[in-house]
Amino acid sequence: MSDYLNFKHESGFSQEQFDRLMDQYPGQFTEHLVLGKLIERWAKRFEMDKMQYSMLGEGHVEGFINGLRHVKDYLQQGDFMPGESMHESLAGDESKKLDEYEFKHV
Repeated sequence: MSDYLNFKHESGFSQEQFDRLMDQYPGQFTEHLVLGKLIERWAKRFEMDKMQYSMLGEGHVEGFINGLRHVKDYLQQGDFMPGESMHESLAGDESKKLDEYEFKHV
C-alpha cells in the first residue's frame, strides 16, 4: 500500500493536509490515491502510444493526457473528499453543477 502513498505533493498540498485526510477518511482517501495511480498509468500508456492516436491530432492527444493528469491531481490532493474544494462545489446547488463544470469545446 505504501506505493500508493508515494506521489509528488503538488503546490498547495501540504503534508499536514495529506495526514488530515488519511486520519479522517483513510479508506476513501486511499481509494483516491489508488485511482490516481491507475489514471497516471493510463496517461503514460497514451504518451507511449501517441502514434497510434495520431489521427486525432497531436493537440487532442496531449489535451487528453493533460486532462487525465488533472483528474489524477484532484484525486491525490483530496479535492473530491468531503469538505474539500471540488466536493463542496459539486455537492452544492444542483442547478449550478452542470453550468460550472460543463466541458466546452474550445
